[in-house]
Amino acid sequence: MDKDLLELVDVLIRRSGSPNVQWEDASTLSGGERFRLNFGDTVVEISDGEVTRWRDEDEGRLFPMYRLQVLNNRGFVVAEQELAECDPMYGKLDTLFETARSNSRKRENVISNLLDRIGR
Repeated sequence: MDKDLLELVDVLIRRSGSPNVQWEDASTLSGGERFRLNFGDTVVEISDGEVTRWRDEDEGRLFPMYRLQVLNNRGFVVAEQELAECDPMYGKLDTLFETARSNSRKRENVISNLLDRIGR
């Protein structure tokens, strides 16, 4: 992962949930999960649901993947990173993905409301 994209991932992890970084759930029932940040002239998306074969020696073994994309105001990809689970940087995208899922689906509110209904 290049230096700028790595910095973007770190900032998005830290700032997710702030007023300027609110993830949208763009998932569909027919495929994996996808989350999106829309900054007007720039869109950031992270998705899962794909698998890949990593190296020849891993033939037959499938690894989960994440795809991170940055799109410009015309919808063209200007930066993209796909990482398989066996990649050392996979953990960064895993953290970002889980952060985006939690933020877009209002995890804290849902669980807090559930605990209130059950009677903490």
